[in-house]
Amino acid sequence: MVKIVFWDNCLNERGTTTTLFNYAYYNKTILGNESIIMYNTSRPDNVNEVIELFKKEFTVIGVH
Repeated sequence: MVKIVFWDNCLNERGTTTTLFNYAYYNKTILGNESIIMYNTSRPDNVNEVIELFKKEFTVIGVH
């Protein structure tokens, strides 16, 4: 198993975050790798509900 880190500037309901979730999910389910999500916690456009959704599925690390 390989650990893959995915970065997004912010986690919200927009397209790049949705695509990132799909890539990370299928990296885990199809390829059997561990997906880790990193994002910028200082961005005001982060959405707490989306962050919680990611935390249910992946290891999530917030960075300043």
